[in-house]
Amino acid sequence: MSKRTPATSKTPADAPKTRSRAAKPADEIAAVPAKAPRTRRKASPAAEVAVAAETAIVETARTPTHDEIARRAYFIALERGFSNDPLADWLAAERELSLV
Repeated sequence: MSKRTPATSKTPADAPKTRSRAAKPADEIAAVPAKAPRTRRKASPAAEVAVAAETAIVETARTPTHDEIARRAYFIALERGFSNDPLADWLAAERELSLV
């Protein structure tokens, strides 16, 4: 192992002169634009309410399954005494279930 020599404040005359980042001249520092930190804009309260309302609509509006429509159409037909058109009962059941 080699022994380290203590650092001296004087540099040899033939050593290349290097500057640290802190030693840049003021004109070089001013020429480099500072990067602004990336921040996320906070949405306004009205926008938050609108997004929440859209989310609620999307979550509640769903397509009813075939079995759900068939079951509701049966009960609609039962209420009418099975005297109506089965297609009309099916469409009525589909309409009712898609509104919920």
